[in-house]
Amino acid sequence: MAAVLVFGCVGIAALLAAGGHAVQNATNQASTEIATAATGQPTSAQPTQPASQQNAAGKPIVASDTWTVTLNSAATSTGKDFLTPKPGNIFLEINVTLKNTSSSSQTASSLLMFSMIEGNGQKYNQSLGLKTTPDGAVAAGGLLRGTVTFEVPKSVHTFTLQFQPDITSSTNVQWTVKD
Repeated sequence: MAAVLVFGCVGIAALLAAGGHAVQNATNQASTEIATAATGQPTSAQPTQPASQQNAAGKPIVASDTWTVTLNSAATSTGKDFLTPKPGNIFLEINVTLKNTSSSSQTASSLLMFSMIEGNGQKYNQSLGLKTTPDGAVAAGGLLRGTVTFEVPKSVHTFTLQFQPDITSSTNVQWTVKD
C-alpha cells in the first residue's frame, strides 16, 4: 500500500506551497495520504524559503543551526501481539531522519522534539511503537533515523506532526497528515 507525501513551506498562519511524491511502505497496513509542509520562523542563519519553492518527498528541511529533518514515510498500523492501540484507535508511524548539522555532538529526543496535534488542538503523546525511535547521541555531521509513533483515533483524519529543534527555538517545522 502507498502513502502520498506532499511537502511545502507554510507560514505560521497560511499555506504557501505544496508538491507531491508517492512513497511505498511494505509494512503499511492502510493507505495514508500525507499532506506535508514546513513552517516556522527562521533563525538568523536559516533564510526563509520563497513561496514558489516546493520540497520533494524525502527532501531535508533545515529546522535550525543544529538539526535538519527529513520525513521519510508515514504509515498506519494496528500493532502486533501485545502492542496494539485501544479500541477505536490506530498507530500513526512517522519515519524520520535527523541530521546534526552542528560542529559538536547533540542529543536527539523524539519525546521532546516531536508532537502530534489534531485540528481542534487536541495533542497526542508519543506511543511505544514496534520500531526504533530517533533518540540518542548524534555525532557532528551524523544522521539518526527512526520512527515516531502516535496512537490516534480512527475517526480523526487530519493531524499535524510538529518538530521543534529545542525548547528555546522559535523554529517549528510541521507536517499536516491526512488519512
